[in-house]
Amino acid sequence: MAFEIPLYRFRKDVSFEDAKRVALGLNEFLRTAPGFKTRSTYYDDKSDVWIDVVEWETMELALQALDDFSKSPSFAEFVKLADPDFNLMHHGNLIQTFRV
Repeated sequence: MAFEIPLYRFRKDVSFEDAKRVALGLNEFLRTAPGFKTRSTYYDDKSDVWIDVVEWETMELALQALDDFSKSPSFAEFVKLADPDFNLMHHGNLIQTFRV
C-alpha cells in the first residue's frame, strides 16, 4: 500500500468556493485511475494550505497516476488556479497503521 500526500495552495485571487470546486474536481481523474483506493482532503485555514491523503494499491500505480494526471482536464483547471510557488508532493509506502 502506498500513499501520496500533496500540500498545495491556490492563488490569492481564488475564492474558497472556487478552490474547493477545483480541488474536489480532481476526483474525476482519480475515479478511473488504476490502483486508486481513497482520497481525503483537508484544509488548514490558518496556513491556507490544502492537504490530500491519497491511498494507492502500489507505489508504481501511484507514480503512474501522477504522470497520467498531468494530461487530464482536471489537472489543467487545477494548474490555472493553483499557486505555482507552493506545491509539495510526498510519496511513501505504509509502515504502520495504529488505532486505539
